[in-house]
Amino acid sequence: MPLKKEAYTQSGYHEMALGSTLGFGRDNNEDVVVFASFSSSLKSSFNLAIIADGIGGLEDGESCARATVIEIISYLISLPHLTQNFLIEAVNYTNKKIFDKWGGKGGSTLSLVIFTKEWKAAINVGDSRIYSLSFQGIQQLSSDDNLLEGLGGLTDIKPLGINANSLIQYIGMGYHVIPHLITIQNSEDKDSPGILISTDGVHTKDDSIFKDIAIKSEKNPLSLIQRLMALAKWRKISDNGSVFVSFGMDRFLPHRNANYEKIHIWVPGDKILITLPSPSPVNTPPKPQKNRKRKKNKESKKDDSLFSLNKAIPSIRIEHIDEDKQ
Repeated sequence: MPLKKEAYTQSGYHEMALGSTLGFGRDNNEDVVVFASFSSSLKSSFNLAIIADGIGGLEDGESCARATVIEIISYLISLPHLTQNFLIEAVNYTNKKIFDKWGGKGGSTLSLVIFTKEWKAAINVGDSRIYSLSFQGIQQLSSDDNLLEGLGGLTDIKPLGINANSLIQYIGMGYHVIPHLITIQNSEDKDSPGILISTDGVHTKDDSIFKDIAIKSEKNPLSLIQRLMALAKWRKISDNGSVFVSFGMDRFLPHRNANYEKIHIWVPGDKILITLPSPSPVNTPPKPQKNRKRKKNKESKKDDSLFSLNKAIPSIRIEHIDEDKQ
């Protein structure tokens, strides 16, 4: 369904909320923000938050951002076992797929945080940002892939006619992408580390107001996002703005049926459940299939969400859900 001017979704189980706004003077939204919870009895289950911001000034920023999210989620759920090294492979795979389709004339940022039952990590390309949140403060985990950071904070380059915020790498450039892989350490207490991901339509460099709002959120994700969106609108930033916040990414949905895999997906204004057939167990040969035409799944027509995941993932059932299924 078309994204409203401003939309939010939350999950009480994960202490999570995400939202996106068109911003000031924009007609379309080139941001994609997603939270996905993948559960399987044969593969690595994980919770994943991802933001992709289509590159302004290039072709099809909105389509590139959507494709970036679809490709990387599809790659990760296809793996029988997930390790941190596969995150880099997933980014390189996605970068190539976007480049093959748009030839370097379109692209997107990528900020991704993933929690498995064994480890937690983040990976970043571009200038969308990943932060950790705690009562002690807010810490930026990612690095901005722009000239300002690349030149060591040198700001006096306007006389050269150079935009300090110009990206030096992005998903879809096709070569020499070096993703920043960050291992997230367990916090000293038993609470899950808070995670905040934002696009540059929300944060700005050395933003004391942004950080002050985040610190004083009192672990209320939806309230925090709404305050940050209000700040962005007050500043009249001419860009889309998207934010993800969670204090419970280490809470995994139970998996009860070995015959199916499930992906719960939250996007602004919608929640989706995708059910997939589980792969055959290891050392068990698949049953031979007769060559016959596959019948169209009538239920796939229900997927009118922000992006059509059923076109990228061979789902057998897609449902829009009104409440969190736990």
